[in-house]
Amino acid sequence: MDALGMIETKGMLAAIEASDVMLKTAEVTIVSQEKVGGGLVATLVAGDVAAVKTSVDAASTAVKRLSTESLFVTDVIPRPDKMLKNIIFDDKIESENSIKEQALDDSKPVVDNKVSVVERQIVKEVTTPDSKSIGKINENHLMTVIADNTAAEKYLNGFKINDLRSLVRSQPDLAADKKNFYQLSKENIIKELIKYYRSKK
Repeated sequence: MDALGMIETKGMLAAIEASDVMLKTAEVTIVSQEKVGGGLVATLVAGDVAAVKTSVDAASTAVKRLSTESLFVTDVIPRPDKMLKNIIFDDKIESENSIKEQALDDSKPVVDNKVSVVERQIVKEVTTPDSKSIGKINENHLMTVIADNTAAEKYLNGFKINDLRSLVRSQPDLAADKKNFYQLSKENIIKELIKYYRSKK
């Protein structure tokens, strides 16, 4: 874990908004989401330092847009000490092992009312063959729908912003034109991609 980002919000709606924005803004993973008490919900994300800082800042702005009182506190810890894992995952370790065992044994259903995001990811990794191939943009399909603006937008909108950025990076001439594509919104990246692939036809 290069960095740990934390955002504490008032209410579940703000927590869901914060989580969505953090995942869409940068390459981060939700580590935990806990109801702290008094209506507060703490969401923790991990990733590299720049990605975590960007995602927490974006989530903070989005939550304030919902309501100025919805944001309680945020923090980013670069290179957190390994001992912090004991605090964050202490009550999950036993449950994690049980989930892994259940996922490997098809005869046992995964039954745990408090399955965390981390545990769901473990089950996904154990049970999904070749999970890396899921969610990648198919350029051949994109070229077939590129003539129809609505169809192309709908297809590209189904992907995360990181998938779209990867597609931009895979096209050297497009990436060279858009050195600052990391600052573009998802909508603008989609417009640039549609324009680029239309010019290739």
